[in-house]
Amino acid sequence: MREKDFFTTGQVARIIGISQKTVKNYCDHGKIKSQTNRITKYRRIPRKDLIEFLVKNKISPRILEKSA
Repeated sequence: MREKDFFTTGQVARIIGISQKTVKNYCDHGKIKSQTNRITKYRRIPRKDLIEFLVKNKISPRILEKSA
């Protein structure tokens, strides 16, 4: 199975087990790097930035394998 390059805030919330609002707040405050679509304002979180956040917060990146 091919790895995802980007995740939505909802996907990240389910993976980590926190609310989508918390993920959005983390993105707004720079704790999780994300890219925002100028038109829709939807965020997408690059895989490498999510992994960086997980490692920084002592969460195993292997959690991404379990969510596939």
